[in-house]
Amino acid sequence: MDRKQEKEQGNASHVVMSLSLLSAQDRQEFLEWVEKKNSSGQVCHVHVVREETDAAELRTEMYPYYFFEGNLSFWQMMFRSGKAPLSVQKVFLYDYLWKLENSVLWPYHYASDRLQAAKEQMHAFLNEIEDATILELPGVESFHRFYLIQQKTTGQTQVEAMPGNLQILRNGSPVYQAQKIEVVLTKFKITKQRIRLVAYLKSPIFNFCEAPTLWMEQNGDSDHLVQIPLMDSSWNYYHCKEQTNHFYTFVLTVDSKKIKQFHFYVKCREILFDTYFYFMPEVVFNNQIKCYRYYQGKRVFRFDHNTFLVEKANAKQAVNYQTGIEKQWESDHPEIIALRQQIRQERKNKRRIWLYYDCKGVYKDNGYLQFVHDFGQEDGVEKYYVLNNEWNTCQELFTEEQSSYVIPFGSDQHKVLYCLAEQIITAYIEKNNYQPFTDQEYSQVMDVSVMSSITYLQHGVYHAVIPWKYSLDRLQVDRKVISARMEHKQDVDTHCFTEEQELMAGMPRYDFMDTRKKPGRKILYAPSWRKYLVGRKDQEWVTREDFFLASKFYQETSKFLQDPALLACLREHGYTLEFKLHPILMRYAGLYQLEDQVVRIADPEVREEEYAIFITDFSSYVFDFAYLGRAILYFFPDAEEIRSGMSDYRECVLPFQGGIGEYADQAQDAVHCICQMVRRGGKPGWMRRRRMKKLFYHRDDHARERIYQSLINGI
Repeated sequence: MDRKQEKEQGNASHVVMSLSLLSAQDRQEFLEWVEKKNSSGQVCHVHVVREETDAAELRTEMYPYYFFEGNLSFWQMMFRSGKAPLSVQKVFLYDYLWKLENSVLWPYHYASDRLQAAKEQMHAFLNEIEDATILELPGVESFHRFYLIQQKTTGQTQVEAMPGNLQILRNGSPVYQAQKIEVVLTKFKITKQRIRLVAYLKSPIFNFCEAPTLWMEQNGDSDHLVQIPLMDSSWNYYHCKEQTNHFYTFVLTVDSKKIKQFHFYVKCREILFDTYFYFMPEVVFNNQIKCYRYYQGKRVFRFDHNTFLVEKANAKQAVNYQTGIEKQWESDHPEIIALRQQIRQERKNKRRIWLYYDCKGVYKDNGYLQFVHDFGQEDGVEKYYVLNNEWNTCQELFTEEQSSYVIPFGSDQHKVLYCLAEQIITAYIEKNNYQPFTDQEYSQVMDVSVMSSITYLQHGVYHAVIPWKYSLDRLQVDRKVISARMEHKQDVDTHCFTEEQELMAGMPRYDFMDTRKKPGRKILYAPSWRKYLVGRKDQEWVTREDFFLASKFYQETSKFLQDPALLACLREHGYTLEFKLHPILMRYAGLYQLEDQVVRIADPEVREEEYAIFITDFSSYVFDFAYLGRAILYFFPDAEEIRSGMSDYRECVLPFQGGIGEYADQAQDAVHCICQMVRRGGKPGWMRRRRMKKLFYHRDDHARERIYQSLINGI
C-alpha cells in the first residue's frame, strides 16, 4: 500500500462494523446472509442507528472479558465444516483487525497458558484462509496483512536479498518486493551546531528476518560508513496496542559544523540497500507542501535525493525561497501569508520566548508552578503562561505583573509566540495541549518558525507500560523531567530515550510537599477512573447509574466503605477516611451511602501531607504519598477487568504486590489491611519505607530551580 492509500485508509475510506455489536441471533442471520450471497464489499460511509443503548454499555459489551468465549464459539461454528466461504473469511479478517486496532481482541485476564491457547485457537482460522485472500484484502495496510501471514502456522515464509532487490517469498513465490528501505523521520531539531534526528526503519521484511543494521555516509565518503545503533521501536505497536511488526528506531546527534552531508543505508542479509524518507507532520521537511529547506542564520539545511545537506546561505536567498512558498497560498490562505510575514519580521528581533502549559480543566499544576518560579528570574527571557481555561476561573492565581504574560490558548498572539518560542515547557505532552495549530496549518509555517525545544514536565510519575503512547519516537519532547529511578530505567530500556534526554530534577509540585510534616489521623481513598464505566458522546463523558451500580467496582468499594469492622476501627483509634472519586466519576458520588461521620466524601482540593494512609489502585497519584513516606494500600476490586485491558493500560512498572504498598482485591481484605495500618499508628513497614526512599532522586524543594538551570543553560 502506498502513502496515498494509507492516508485514505487513515481517513476512514472503509468502515468495519464488528460483529460483536450484534446479538448472537443477529450475527448468525448476518453470516448466513453473507454466505448465501457469497460476496462482500467496501462501504465508504456508514450511519449506524442503535436504539435504547447507553454509550457506556455499548463500549463495555465489546470487551473480551465479556464476549471472547462467545466470539470464539461463533467463529468455530462458521469454520466448522472445512473451509468457510470466501465472503465469511473476509468478514472474519475484518472483524479480527477491527478488534485488534480497538484493543478488544484478546482476553488478557486469562492466565498465560490459557491466553496462549486462546490465541492459537483464533489463529487456527487463519490457516484455513488462502494467503492471497489476506494479502489482497481491500483497505488494509500491508503491515497488518503481513502480521496476519506471520500468525499462520502453515506455509513457508522466506526473505531473499539481492543487490537492489529485497523480497518476501511465500511458499517460493514473491509476495513483496522493495528496492529501498523506508525511514520515517519523526524529529529533526537544530540546536547551535547540532542536529538531532529521531527516526525508525519501517518494512514488512523485518517481520521475517534477523535485525538489520544502519549505516551513515558522511560528507560523500562512501568508503567509510559509520554504523548507527538501533533499538526496538514503539511503532512495533502499529496502529494498535498489540505488537504487530518489527521496526527499529535510532536517535542520532550530528555535528553540523563537521558534517555537511549525510546519507543512510540499511544492511539486510549482508547486502546494503539505499533508503527513502517519509516525514512526520512535526518535521520541518514536508512531503505534502514540497518544503525541503530550513534557513537558520547564515546556514540552510536541505533534504535532496534522500540526502541531508548543511550549506551556507544568505538572507536574500532565504527570503526568495520563503516568499516563493507563500505564492502557493496567497489566494486560498491569506491568513497564513499574514502570519508567516509577521513571524519572519519578528524573528529579526531575536526575542527569547518561553511558553508554559498545563491542560484544560487543570489549575496550579507543574506548568503553572514552573512559570511562577521562572517568571521572577532576570535573564532576558520573556515568559508566558498559556491559559487553556476561562480567565475568570483562575485570575487570582497570578500577580498583576504576571497577568500581563498570561495569554489565551489558540489566540493569534499564542500562534505567533509559539512560532517564535525558544522553549516549550508543558506538563501534558499531547499536542492539543500545547500546539495551537492543526498539523496542516503548522506545516505551512514551520519553515519560518524557530525550532523550539520541548521540555515535558509530566503531571505525575510515569509508571504505566504503554510504549505506544509515551515513547520518544512517538513524542516531540526533547527533554523529559523525571522524579523516580524506575522512570529512567523504563524510558531507556523500552521507550527509546537516551541519557541526555532525561532531566532527573523532580516535578515542580514536589517543592511544595513537606516530607517532615507529621500527618493527622486521616486516610485518603482515591481510586482512579475506569474507562469501561463511562462512555463518550459528542465529546462529553456519559454514564448510567444502573450500569455503575451493577459493577464489581461499585459493589466492592461500597462494601468496603460501609464495613462495620472498618468503621469501628476508625472510631476506636480516632481516624477519619475521606473518599475522593476521580473527577470523571464524581457524578456517581451520591450513589454511596456514607452515613457514618468517620467516612465522608473528600473536598475537591486536599493537602496530601495531612494524610497518614493512602488507598488507591493503578493511579500515579500514589507516588505523591510514596514521596511523603505514607502507608499505602492498593485496592483492586475489579482486578480482572483491569488486567483484561478494560482501562487505559494493563500493566505498571512497579509491582502492586510486594512493592511499596499492601494489596487487596476484595473489600474484606482491604478492611483487614487498613485496620492493621491504623493499629500500628498509620506508618508503613520498614521494608516499604526503605523502598519508597530509594524510588526518588531528590526529596527537597529545589526541583523548579534544577529545571530552570537546565532550561537557561540549554542542557
